[in-house]
Amino acid sequence: LDGWGDKSAENCVAAIAKAGNTTLSRFLCALGIRYVGEATAGLLSRHFTSLDALLKATKEQLLEVEGIGEQAASSLVDYLSDPSTREMLARLRQLGVVVADQDTAAGPLDGKVFLFTGTLQNMSRNEAKQLVKEQGGQVVSGISRRVTHLVAGERGGSKLKKAAEMAIPVLKEDEFFQLAGRERNEI
Repeated sequence: LDGWGDKSAENCVAAIAKAGNTTLSRFLCALGIRYVGEATAGLLSRHFTSLDALLKATKEQLLEVEGIGEQAASSLVDYLSDPSTREMLARLRQLGVVVADQDTAAGPLDGKVFLFTGTLQNMSRNEAKQLVKEQGGQVVSGISRRVTHLVAGERGGSKLKKAAEMAIPVLKEDEFFQLAGRERNEI
């Protein structure tokens, strides 16, 4: 592929082929687009809901998505409009890679922003983050005014103190599961 190093192309194809069928959010992450990480990919996939819709998006439309900044929008437009990218996407489709449309149904965590601290007892942190995303929420890695809930496991750190100073609600693990609409035995 033009503009791609061998290793980058191999990594991209391997990551996508491994999944075979994947979500739009995961697909965007696998592409390795500058300024488009997990959180940005999640925002984009919830807003545009399909790869085709995203491919048609203008920079102005991207900037309308809350949480998408100038750098990410420019980088995404440049990347997706590149002929070699379009060729790669067409080849992936020919090879049977299916990018599932995003389910736009709102979950119980829709619009909420979570941060985790400490060790969770009933699931790994990655599993908890995935649960948040599946239920319509967003996960961040640092404390800020955007955070709506801090989930505190055992041995929570300085984030607990900062959350208290910022009046951010702190949830125990069981309270988090309840908010997510899950019972402990479902985990």
